[in-house]
Amino acid sequence: RYVWYMHWLYCTGDKPLEKSIGKMFYAWSCAVFAAIGGLTFGYDIGAINGVKDMIGFRQTFNLSYADGNNSTSCEVDLEASSTLVLGLIVSVLSIGAIPGVLLVGVLMDIAGRKTSIIIGAVAYTVGSVLQTGAIYLWMLYLGRFITGFGMGIIVTTVPVYIAELSPKKLRGGFVSIMGVNVMGGILLGFIVNLGAIRVNFGWRISLSVTVPIGLILSIGMLFLPESPRWLLKKQKYTKAEEVLARVHGAEDTQTVQQVILEIQGSIPARSSFVNVLKEFLEWRVIHRVLIGMTLQVLNRFSGQVVILYYSVTIFCSIGLPYYSSAILGLLNFLGILGAVYTIDKLGRKPLLLLGTLGMFGSITLAGTLLLVFGVEDGGSQAVGYV
Repeated sequence: RYVWYMHWLYCTGDKPLEKSIGKMFYAWSCAVFAAIGGLTFGYDIGAINGVKDMIGFRQTFNLSYADGNNSTSCEVDLEASSTLVLGLIVSVLSIGAIPGVLLVGVLMDIAGRKTSIIIGAVAYTVGSVLQTGAIYLWMLYLGRFITGFGMGIIVTTVPVYIAELSPKKLRGGFVSIMGVNVMGGILLGFIVNLGAIRVNFGWRISLSVTVPIGLILSIGMLFLPESPRWLLKKQKYTKAEEVLARVHGAEDTQTVQQVILEIQGSIPARSSFVNVLKEFLEWRVIHRVLIGMTLQVLNRFSGQVVILYYSVTIFCSIGLPYYSSAILGLLNFLGILGAVYTIDKLGRKPLLLLGTLGMFGSITLAGTLLLVFGVEDGGSQAVGYV
């Protein structure tokens, strides 16, 4: 049902639905499956958000907590050393993602997009197994570092793979499936935590879900095609034609040849390192790179990442119940569905401006309320709901 629904979202309306299903089935089914890579990132956010506040988790790693009953403890009540450890547990995954992101460019060019995703998924699975079975802090750190390394490869490669595999007119919607799975993964993590918190080893249950996600992605990618752009770049023309014919649902070779000419025209000719460096230093290139980097940096510094990773702690400190984080995850998921439906109709920039303004207003209001009313005494539940 999910796949059929996603197809309905991405139909352009210029063809009957029945005709579009036959032609576009292979393209969007490949995109939907590859976008499972978004779950690797999203699920960890939702899972670790609640795991770090579970009593069983803190007892396993000898972290101090405020109360002894079977519920979460607010991080504001922890000793400084334990708070530092919890912060490191959360952030070591991002630290591990750094080398993965730095290496993935070379890896994609040498091994291909498909193989890169498989390598990242295998690393993600190995790290997930290690952190799920951890009995010492160093095992947890190492597991999350390896998981982060694989995740860095996956979340960088999957959007490139989907974009290069997708028909041009549906590319924006196809790439947005990645965002749907990120937010869906966050929601899934919150929901799993709601059930897992009821048992002492529930934190292992929450973290163990990452293992089948990694296995499904790594095994399933073996049956998906390679990026046609990478195939043409490596001069594998016959294979590229086969992939493009299936992706575009083309019944004639003329359509395929036209797409091949467009792709070849966008592939730069081989040149020396000096020439590549000169081209990179041109303002038109620097301008685009700066825009992309600035958007990413400001997005991380906006405060939304802190809320996603620490919503359980924040809501606990202002007197809200544990399931409040699941509501947050649901709202995130509904928001991304709306963006996917409208991105090819309204454009990227209007949606970016709308989301930025909404995020600015909501985070400003939340920060002001926390500053004025404080969290020392468990907060006010009425203020918390606001």
